[in-house]
Amino acid sequence: MIVPHCVLWKDEKCLLVVYLNLCAEVRAIPAAEMVTEWTEPGLKLEPSGKEKEALTRLQQETAEQLAGELLAFAEKECLESKGGYGYLPHYVSQMFWRTKGLPNGYTDDQDTMLKMTRVEALARQRWYAETQEMQRKAEEKQTKEERETLPKLVEECVEWAKTNGLKKVTHNDLDYFLLQRDVSLSWSSRRALYTEVNFKLKK
Repeated sequence: MIVPHCVLWKDEKCLLVVYLNLCAEVRAIPAAEMVTEWTEPGLKLEPSGKEKEALTRLQQETAEQLAGELLAFAEKECLESKGGYGYLPHYVSQMFWRTKGLPNGYTDDQDTMLKMTRVEALARQRWYAETQEMQRKAEEKQTKEERETLPKLVEECVEWAKTNGLKKVTHNDLDYFLLQRDVSLSWSSRRALYTEVNFKLKK
């Protein structure tokens, strides 16, 4: 008869019992004694010479000046057009700080980091305001152009509807009519076209 051998038995001791005893001893140690101090004196990393120079230059400029530089940099380097972007892309800010001598786009210097945060906030506000203004002007220009072409489109659409035996055009009819002529209208102009065409068809 073969007697089974316990794999947890070693040096006349049960390894399971040893493990449980160790767990009990660890639980008995006060938590304060288990905390390891990682930040010991002398271990703090000092910025390199180049980074010190960069930090000095950044402290010499105001947040408003840096925000203007960041916007100018974004105008030149941003892959997206301002007209289609409502916010300043984060990668642009990171690239900008690298050009200022911060390879990682940040620094451990708290005062400089606070200033950088303010700079980015100012730049984002101005970028957003300029974006909104560009979109407003683009919409005004589009509306003006559409108003000039709307009377002709109304007459063409009325003739098209009569030719196709329509006493009233639906929005789907209007979509098809505009698609045939490769014309794109804003929502307000489409609404005006729909209303005027159906008004004329009732006469």
